Amino acid sequence: MEAFHIVLIFAGLAGLMILFKALFGRSSPAKQQIPPAAAAELQQAGKRMGAVAKQASLFAEAAMLLPREIGIKSDRARLGAAFFIAGATDFVAQKNGANDIEYASVLSVILAKVGLLTESQADKFVDSLPASSVTQLGQDGMIKGGNAISDWLSGKDDNAPARLLTYIEEWSSQAGGA
Repeated sequence: MEAFHIVLIFAGLAGLMILFKALFGRSSPAKQQIPPAAAAELQQAGKRMGAVAKQASLFAEAAMLLPREIGIKSDRARLGAAFFIAGATDFVAQKNGANDIEYASVLSVILAKVGLLTESQADKFVDSLPASSVTQLGQDGMIKGGNAISDWLSGKDDNAPARLLTYIEEWSSQAGGA
């Protein structure tokens, strides 16, 4: 679990460094240094992403234990579970001051890591999240995920991640699309 967080932090930092290099790069062959302000921002971004990844991935792993064992039988339930994890990750991202890019990066990795979606499906899900999260299923899943992780982190409910199984059963039994 810790290796995942370290890799995620380094990947985020590397991506941000490449972005800054592209933005602030010079065409001269002289050795380039990242401006101190940019380096400090990169370090802070890495810390935010690491904090979000740690809390959200622990929660997602716990939430997916039983659903992985039992299996998710409908696409609607799988999508609802993805929204649940997105809502939980969003809660932690906001709590840690992560921006939208940091949130999206962490969420995509978590969805694939817990086996809910493939990497390409997770990327597509995250790309469509702003529009799809306003659907009834999107709002329901995200609110339930945010509430569950809030209760879990505050110590109100140690079993909050297990709520996902109940919601999966509920979403599986509901007719209609997302």
